[in-house]
Amino acid sequence: MSGPKRFRGWVVRPVGLPLLIPLILFIVTAGSSRAATTSVALPSPMFDPPLARPEGCPVGAAIASGGQRRLALIVGVGRFRDSVVDVRALKGPDHDAGQINTLLTSPRGYGFPKENVCVLTGEDATLANVRTAFQRLLTGRAQPGDMAVFYFAGHGVQIPDQPGGDETDDGLDEALVMHDADLSGNGYLLDDELDLLLTGLRARTGRITLIIDACTSGSAERGPGSTGLRTLDLNVRGPAVNSPPGGGSPGWVGGRGGEEIVLSAAADGTLAFEQNGAGVFTTGFVKAASRIGQVPPTYRQIMRAVRQATAPYGQIPSIKGDDTRLVFDNTERVQPLSWEVAEGASPIRLRGTPMPGWGEGTRLRVYDSNAVPADFTDPVKAKASLVLERMETAYEAVAVPVDQPRLPPLPGDLAILVAAAPQNMRVPVRIRLTGASQDASIPGGVPPDRADRLKAALLDKAQTAGGFELVEKEAAFEFATAHDGALVLFDPEGRVRATFVNPKIEAGKAATLMWHLGLQWRILSLSGEGGGDFVNNETLTAKFVPYPAADSRCAPGPIPSHVDGEPQLLPEGRCWQVQVTAASDMPYRLRIGGLLLSHRGGIHALESASVPLGPGETHSFTRVFKSQEPFDAVDHILFFGTQESVGTIPWHQLEYDPDNDGAPTLRGAAYDDLLDWIGFKTRSARIRVTDKTWTTTHLSLIVKPSSDSALEQNPSR
Repeated sequence: MSGPKRFRGWVVRPVGLPLLIPLILFIVTAGSSRAATTSVALPSPMFDPPLARPEGCPVGAAIASGGQRRLALIVGVGRFRDSVVDVRALKGPDHDAGQINTLLTSPRGYGFPKENVCVLTGEDATLANVRTAFQRLLTGRAQPGDMAVFYFAGHGVQIPDQPGGDETDDGLDEALVMHDADLSGNGYLLDDELDLLLTGLRARTGRITLIIDACTSGSAERGPGSTGLRTLDLNVRGPAVNSPPGGGSPGWVGGRGGEEIVLSAAADGTLAFEQNGAGVFTTGFVKAASRIGQVPPTYRQIMRAVRQATAPYGQIPSIKGDDTRLVFDNTERVQPLSWEVAEGASPIRLRGTPMPGWGEGTRLRVYDSNAVPADFTDPVKAKASLVLERMETAYEAVAVPVDQPRLPPLPGDLAILVAAAPQNMRVPVRIRLTGASQDASIPGGVPPDRADRLKAALLDKAQTAGGFELVEKEAAFEFATAHDGALVLFDPEGRVRATFVNPKIEAGKAATLMWHLGLQWRILSLSGEGGGDFVNNETLTAKFVPYPAADSRCAPGPIPSHVDGEPQLLPEGRCWQVQVTAASDMPYRLRIGGLLLSHRGGIHALESASVPLGPGETHSFTRVFKSQEPFDAVDHILFFGTQESVGTIPWHQLEYDPDNDGAPTLRGAAYDDLLDWIGFKTRSARIRVTDKTWTTTHLSLIVKPSSDSALEQNPSR
């Protein structure tokens, strides 16, 4: 049973439920030492068809920049030639391909000359064109030390392997679905063939980045413990393409030791989503990689930000390999991807290329075009703070100051996104109506009278903050009725997030819960502006520690260790606290607040007030939590560090316990000011809790049964 959601891939769905379209994104980065890899001959028929020459595909010699050639092949497939396959058309791949192209080639991007980048979308994205473009435009032009990128956005599918093939674990090949795919096995790029293509490229250069924004089995690497997503059996006959001797890669590419990085949009057993016509992971990746700080960003820093961006969907990106490497190995960027001020007089006119998060209500800061990298995340260095009033075209916008500018914005100054447009952060929810399903094995719709009361309560609550919106089609959450008649709320993963057993008060309680789920999404969107003072997820480091007191209600035992940035796995029954430590070189004392955001909608403060913390100091928050069911749901903890001179910020006043009568506790002006600063209430957009540098740190946790094998793979500390 599942609620309404959209993710990329072929899936089975119960009768009457909205279409699921699963998404997995992998990024694999190889080190330069792979340049000496022995090449493997590719079957010549793969490259017989001539390469189509759409405007997005260059030909000729590559242009060197920064002492190397930076090459990219970008493929987006959302529509399909075959009418049967096109039933599963996607909205987002063309958009996602365009966002990656902008990230790589724009003047403030990653230094890829447009002449070096081939973009294949729509009917140009056939298997023959992709094969040929890969060989001629990547492998054929790459030289030792060059950077080569392959990006794909679209559907993925599993196809039965040929008899005697290399897929000995599950007998299935992963495949990327091209525009000319059909049910006879044509138009699929198998993982084996992709590995062959990459092998040829590795013989030319080891600096390879592979980005695949598609779904296969829900796992970046097939292996023990993998729980595949529900996939639709298309009865596709798989092409006879296998890896070279010793191949049979566990996923899209084989293991490359410490020389490669693998980033996946969704860890095993979780889903990845598309919303507003774009992949959630791709949007988060582009936003994070667009920024600039004191030093060039690493994959670790980017992935920490991406995990926070995908958190509202329960989506868990993962990373394997040396995540301290610089993104696309770029050391030259000194400005973030941004828009420019075209006219500085009020109203201020802006221009630029489409970027994620832009729209009416977007909050911006304006910086001098000659600012140094660290300045672009320092509120003190901003000339002005703006709110975007309207988009006149996709490339032009009008903004107004939220208060008196520190310095007048001038043409050429840079406008940097601080908070996305409110419509991009509203939680979409729908009510499933009676008659939506004829299948007695799955929950049904809400009867008309109850649906009317629920709709009225939701609309009333939505108007108080705009944190969620009631929709009729694609939604992240869905209200339905269980077999016993109780109202239930399904989340993006199809889990029952809440059950309301009293029809007399269910509408009010449900609306209050949605209000706080909307608030959770806004809290998760917060990212510190550290300037040259702080680095998010590094200035403040946090960990889980076992509750030391003897308590019969708590199961004994230590906390399992985990990879930095990955979700902390916690055995059921354990009691724990959270400990935070400040970096010894932190330039200012901070006041620290912490919130646990429960998958059930609860917002739990770690302390009754923010606490002071100096350089090198450690604080153990007093609140004790116990790990309990449901298993495999993801909870999140955010820490906020603001300069002590700012004073106390009432993070604890956001406390909400859905089990405690579902009633929020409002705390007056300070509470409202905090909601305004978060961007949850839009009564002014002028309220500021702090204009000084501040920082954030994000943790996530998953409760597992004590017998779960995943805990055995994480030695306790």
